[in-house]
Amino acid sequence: MPLVSVCIPTYNGELFLAEALESVLKQTFTDFELIVCDDASTDRSEEIAASVRDPRVRVERNPVRSGLVGNWNRCLTHARGEFVTVFHQDDRMLLHHLEDAVTLLRSHPNIGFVHSRPREIDNQGRLLDQCTWSRDSTDAVVDGRQFVTAMLQGPNIVCCPTVMMRRTCYEQLGLFDARLPYTADWEMWMRIALIWDVAYLAEPRVEYRWHGRNETFNFYPRSRGVKQCIAAKRLLIEKYPERVPDLEGQRKSIRRYQRRDALNIMRECLRRREFTEALKCAALLW
Repeated sequence: MPLVSVCIPTYNGELFLAEALESVLKQTFTDFELIVCDDASTDRSEEIAASVRDPRVRVERNPVRSGLVGNWNRCLTHARGEFVTVFHQDDRMLLHHLEDAVTLLRSHPNIGFVHSRPREIDNQGRLLDQCTWSRDSTDAVVDGRQFVTAMLQGPNIVCCPTVMMRRTCYEQLGLFDARLPYTADWEMWMRIALIWDVAYLAEPRVEYRWHGRNETFNFYPRSRGVKQCIAAKRLLIEKYPERVPDLEGQRKSIRRYQRRDALNIMRECLRRREFTEALKCAALLW
């Protein structure tokens, strides 16, 4: 069995998929399987993946579309490794990503997953002058309860393709929750941190690509993104009320965050003269 399963869920990802595959196959750590789970693409995604001549690569195709979260979960059911990463079809791994994550997980059995700050690039691979994710500049192992509190009271600080998690985490706690089409990963990271600690690497190990076809662009900055963020937090509390620290205080913090986030996005929508969307955000202030 491979130690690591790298899962790439794809749907019409022919534009960047070859780069994503190449970046995985160039990793300094080599004991992995690479599973491409194609969600009934209508482009050349399956053909591109199948053309890779490497025994570590396996291509699975869904007969009908499962959707984003459904395809992530199909990936997890195919994974055999002790450690698992769900990697995006349009991103790129830097050379030591797998090696550094495996080293941390092996040396700290109390860690459920490790993530890192990504390097953000555009559709041409050019570095962007932005920092959407965590700005922490120091590696750290964070107490799980402390991590959950930070996620409940603020935005998501975990970039999904940078994550490597233990297989036992989702075997024990379940797969990504399909009720959350945009924030299923957020809820999963918080769910894991209710039991395990979380590791963070400050130096980028992954290049995260921003472009017009990102799934994120369908939600943010939009009112539906605010709703999905709040839904993930409330769902976590609903599932594990006995594990969430300071439950009533967290509920109040979630409400404050919703108002603050909705206000910020409403201002951005007004700046772009998207008045209908601004009104939807305004409705979330009350």
